[in-house]
Amino acid sequence: TLIVDGCSGSSYLMGLAHKILASHGVVVHAVGEGGSHKRDLLKNMVAYLSDKEKSRVEKMDMTMSLSVALGAVAREGESLLFKTSSDLLRWDPSFEEMASFFRDSGIKGALVFRRNTLDWNVCRVRDCFDAGARGYPVGEDGKRDERCFDRRKDPSHPTWALLKAARIVDKMQRDTVIRADTAKRL
Repeated sequence: TLIVDGCSGSSYLMGLAHKILASHGVVVHAVGEGGSHKRDLLKNMVAYLSDKEKSRVEKMDMTMSLSVALGAVAREGESLLFKTSSDLLRWDPSFEEMASFFRDSGIKGALVFRRNTLDWNVCRVRDCFDAGARGYPVGEDGKRDERCFDRRKDPSHPTWALLKAARIVDKMQRDTVIRADTAKRL
């Protein structure tokens, strides 16, 4: 399990983890590439689930959905590589239940984040995460840039971050506390 925040190298790490595991003969099914982690889990696991499981999973919370998914890949002799956001995980109403499930199931996790919180916040603004709470992306001309995450596909037009100075320090302090708390609780 990779527990990451956006702008922490999550897509790269998922790809790298998949390649490393595959090079050791581990058949891996990877889920969690964006969006709601439960929706992604269900969408990517549909081929592994029986009709009965499919109808049950739609009504389950994330912990139960993950349990069914793990059982489904285990039947196939595969492993599950799962990516979720520490922020989503932290604010999920079933966080404590999910953290206990991770521990009790022997799920190995890696909490990954950028150590430089200013750099991480700049990336989040440039990718349009947090809906402008930290600032907004601008092009070289200083005008708002609406490409957001897609900006990564076109490095020929750099995107800058206009940060809201009055908010950014509080956000950075809050983020540091949340990360430490999430690590401790997992």
